[in-house]
Amino acid sequence: MKFINILTSISLVAALSACAPTRAQYDALQTTLEGSPQVRAQAIADCTKRHWSSERTGNLAKLMNVREKQAKSTFCNRLHGGLASGRITYEDVKSVWSTPTPNMIRVMQGR
Repeated sequence: MKFINILTSISLVAALSACAPTRAQYDALQTTLEGSPQVRAQAIADCTKRHWSSERTGNLAKLMNVREKQAKSTFCNRLHGGLASGRITYEDVKSVWSTPTPNMIRVMQGR
C-alpha cells in the first residue's frame, strides 16, 4: 500500500539514517532515547523540522488517524517514544526497508 511506502521512507529519514542500522546501532539508539529525555526531545524536535511533501503528510495523517497539521509531530513523538520504550523493536526497524510489521503500524496508530 502506498501509505506503507510513505511510512517506510519517513522512518528511514527520521529515525535512523540512509542505511539499515546494525543491531548494535539500534541498541545504542534505544538505550540513549530511553535514558535521556533531553536527547529524546531533541530527536523529536529535529524530526519535526524535516521537510515532508504534502502527499506524505496526508498519507501519514490517514495512517495515524490525525489531522494533517498534526501528522508530523504525532509521527515523530510516536516513533521516538516507541523506540525509547522498546515497543518498536529492532525487527520492526529492519522491516521498514521492505514491509513494516503490524507492530510498527500499531505503534504509529497509537495503539
